[in-house]
Amino acid sequence: MGAGRVDEAVARLRAAILGAAGVLSPEVRRAIAGREPADPRLDAYAAVVAGGGSTLTGRQTAELLDAGSSEDEVFEATLAAALGAADRVRSAGLRALRPGG
Repeated sequence: MGAGRVDEAVARLRAAILGAAGVLSPEVRRAIAGREPADPRLDAYAAVVAGGGSTLTGRQTAELLDAGSSEDEVFEATLAAALGAADRVRSAGLRALRPGG
C-alpha cells in the first residue's frame, strides 16, 4: 500500500473513531485522543491506554462501570486513546524518516 493510500486509510479510521455518532460526543473522543482533559470519569483510564495499556487491569474497567460509565463509553474511550497514541508514534516515526529528522 502506497503512502497516499495509507494516509487515506488513516484518515478514514480517524473519522470513524473520532467523528462518527457514538455514546461519547466527538468532542470528548477528540480530547481523549489528544490527551486533553475530556471526562473526569475517563481521563485516568484513557491515560493508561494511551501509555500502552500494559498496566491496565480488569479492576480499572470494572471501577469505571461501577461509577456509571457504560460499556460503550469505555469502548469508545479505549479506541480514541489508542488511536491518539498510535497517531503520535506514527508522526514521530515519519519525522525521524525525513532528512534532518
